[in-house]
Amino acid sequence: MSRFHQRLDEDMRDPEFAAAFDQADVELQLILTLDSLRKQLGLTNTALAQRMGRRRQAVSRLLNAAEPNPRLNTLVELLAALGVTVEVHIRRARAGEPPVTVDLDVAAEAPQVPA
Repeated sequence: MSRFHQRLDEDMRDPEFAAAFDQADVELQLILTLDSLRKQLGLTNTALAQRMGRRRQAVSRLLNAAEPNPRLNTLVELLAALGVTVEVHIRRARAGEPPVTVDLDVAAEAPQVPA
């Protein structure tokens, strides 16, 4: 195990650190997943920005941010521009499970994206 992972394991024993780490990890997973989908659809940041009614720089910052923290309305615009939906299912957590997981479940056929 690397020194980084040893240190991370040690830090994760602190509940406050673990909660902050999990939240940042979820935000990053979500943004990386949506950016991956953008690439699968063959959309540039410029094309995606046009679909969202935003400037390319704003979309680039959102998808490349070291600390992404998009507002809900921005995520809704991004999801609509990509032609996908998010399902929220709330249930009791299993032991050791993070509060949010991100999973991309898109069929091999690309979704119909609004023009």
